[in-house]
Amino acid sequence: MRVLAVNKFYYRRGGSETCFFALKDMYAARNMEMIPFSVADDRNEPSRYAGYFVRPVDYEDKRMSKKISYFAKTVYSLEASRKVSALIRDSGPDIAHLHVFQHQLSPSIIHAIKRRGIPVVYTAHDLKPLCPCYTMLRGEKVCELCKGGRYYHCLQYRCLKGSAAASLAVTLEMYLHDRLSSYRLIDAIITPSSSFRDKFIEYGYSPDKVHHIRNFIDCSAYRAGEEAGDYFIYCGRLSAEKGIFTLLGAMKYVKRSKLLLAGSGPIKKEVEEFIHKEKLDNVHLTGHLSGRALTDLIEGCRFAVLPSKWYENCPMSALEAMACGKPVIGAAIGGIPEMIEHGSTGLLFAPDDCDQLARLINRLLDEPGQCRQMGRRARAFVEREYDPERNFSEITYLYDCLLRGRGYNDGSDNRSDVSVQRALPHVQHLEIPDFRG
Repeated sequence: MRVLAVNKFYYRRGGSETCFFALKDMYAARNMEMIPFSVADDRNEPSRYAGYFVRPVDYEDKRMSKKISYFAKTVYSLEASRKVSALIRDSGPDIAHLHVFQHQLSPSIIHAIKRRGIPVVYTAHDLKPLCPCYTMLRGEKVCELCKGGRYYHCLQYRCLKGSAAASLAVTLEMYLHDRLSSYRLIDAIITPSSSFRDKFIEYGYSPDKVHHIRNFIDCSAYRAGEEAGDYFIYCGRLSAEKGIFTLLGAMKYVKRSKLLLAGSGPIKKEVEEFIHKEKLDNVHLTGHLSGRALTDLIEGCRFAVLPSKWYENCPMSALEAMACGKPVIGAAIGGIPEMIEHGSTGLLFAPDDCDQLARLINRLLDEPGQCRQMGRRARAFVEREYDPERNFSEITYLYDCLLRGRGYNDGSDNRSDVSVQRALPHVQHLEIPDFRG
């Protein structure tokens, strides 16, 4: 099978790319060919298809001619449409699997792929098809005012970077592709969390088209040691939706141990200023880490913190920590409560509650034995529920169903390698334990 795999970054940048390249490795192990389509970048991994990649967009270029060009590309990229058409013509993929493609590539590629008669699978790593700026945040608060096609709220409140121009571009993008039914042309949507599946259905997508298939992680690549250094970690992007200032606010009440922030992002300067202003001497920024350096950091920590304010999906940073035998303290929002059993594999707190988060951090610091026990259970949980072979089998089964022209859950074959019911859970609202206090 030949899979056209689309992601706007073809280098290891964040959690979405971790998933993308994990799939690439699984394709190779199954003798499936991945045909990448992306944006040209010096950091990209080598590919014989790099000549088809689109030119990069420099959103910092202040020239008016460039601003107009980038505005148009964000809404509907003719270059991406032409180049993906040429790639399909020359490589002959059987199926297309889209990951993060908006803005730099745009939904124009969906139309180009469908014109070639190729089934399209889309993994929803975020909520971009539902929200113009993908986060469902207005400022730092969850917002769903755009529900029902009322995308003008994005422009009204300048939701994207506080910029009128950027917000106008993504607002027009949403109205255009709503009118063109671009996202509705997708044959199957994969959501790594049940909460995202529920959200897509709530916004009008057919339950038959939206499938919950979890991310996966190879636990054998991580050492689950119980010896820990005198620090705990946050690994991820330094951006407002990640709840960084909730975590820093909690650190005013945590005087033992150290917090290491592993990552970079648009609010790095503000984070540094906050740390200096509040004299948080036990908070340190490591900068962006990847590969062995990141794994070593996780393997040596006591636990990880995931303080998000937005609807997280199935964050790889949590899976990586749990694979290393570390419990996670996470905000009870989005898909995070699906990954953490409160009091068993980690702890949950109310989003944006600095006081409660501080109490939970101090609790794990006070109880190292309980922390280690939670870590052991966390490792066992991801080994069982996020197994690469089982979860990848669900993805390839979905491919097979689309190529054979039948429904994903029609029960028309006798396969035994994966449970359809597990792949398509009929999830009601997730019950979250009473974790207050």
